[in-house]
Amino acid sequence: MAINFESASDLAHALRHAAEAHRRYETETGRADPDWPTWYAAYLERYRAGDGDGAAPHRAPVVTVKGLPGRVDPKDLTVTQPVEPPPDPEGGRDTETDFLFRYGAGG
Repeated sequence: MAINFESASDLAHALRHAAEAHRRYETETGRADPDWPTWYAAYLERYRAGDGDGAAPHRAPVVTVKGLPGRVDPKDLTVTQPVEPPPDPEGGRDTETDFLFRYGAGG
């Protein structure tokens, strides 16, 4: 769609409106808009189409929640997996008697 302006002052007026609307848009979002040229272009297109109310062209649609999802049983959130028993830290030896065999029973 071609966007035409009657004069330079007409374009300047539209750009002032866009600048004010963009300032409000950045204030609402709480962050700077690095893609401001695209925002301005969309705003000017809407402005020339007669929708110069200052509404942000990239405003997210309003979502209405009609209900919460059903309750989730905590057992459904737990995943189990079979595992091998841990290895024997003594390696199968009896550490009580092994000490006696290794170092003698009395001296």
